[in-house]
Amino acid sequence: MATEQQAIRPLVGRWYEDPLQRQFEVVAVDEEAGTIQVQYKDGETGEMELADWRHAMVERDETPDDYLSAPGADEER
Repeated sequence: MATEQQAIRPLVGRWYEDPLQRQFEVVAVDEEAGTIQVQYKDGETGEMELADWRHAMVERDETPDDYLSAPGADEER
């Protein structure tokens, strides 16, 4: 039986919140390598294992109102 938590998938461009209430955006998902690249609201980047994502208490979140995208990001969209 699937739970709601299992249904949350890491989607590029979507925002999430971790159990420490840190907001982050998924910037890349590499299924082959089994990793997820994330960028936190403060600009810090990180990587997480897909296996860890499945066990993390991650929740969907909205794009923060005060988030400033990376320089040049508007040009790419």
